[in-house]
Amino acid sequence: MNEVIVNKLLGNKNSLSKSYLKLILFNQKDDGSKGFYNKFSIYSLTYLVAVSGFHINLLLSFFKRIFKNNFIGMGIVIFYLYLLDFSVSSYRALLCYIFKRINNKFNFDLSSLEIVSLIGSVFVIC
Repeated sequence: MNEVIVNKLLGNKNSLSKSYLKLILFNQKDDGSKGFYNKFSIYSLTYLVAVSGFHINLLLSFFKRIFKNNFIGMGIVIFYLYLLDFSVSSYRALLCYIFKRINNKFNFDLSSLEIVSLIGSVFVIC
């Protein structure tokens, strides 16, 4: 299902451009981007073409400033995570954001290390 949505979002671009955009925006490697990805892998630069927790936090901060209701931005980011097939680093960043919001709202006074430990426990349980 998400492959259909990704193809609709990318539109009628040529195949090489579509391959690069799939790799950079959605972490999807195909035959067109394999050589590009391998070159980045040789020079240990794959982090430049991977969607990470940093990018998810940027999106969440961006949507938080645009929408007064934080749930709209989180909904958009969760949909984007669906398009990413819920990659571990992105999912971890979303959980970290949610746990920090809960921590601040209910004054649990948890440190960042304790929040990361909770997220690790969630990953082990699931």
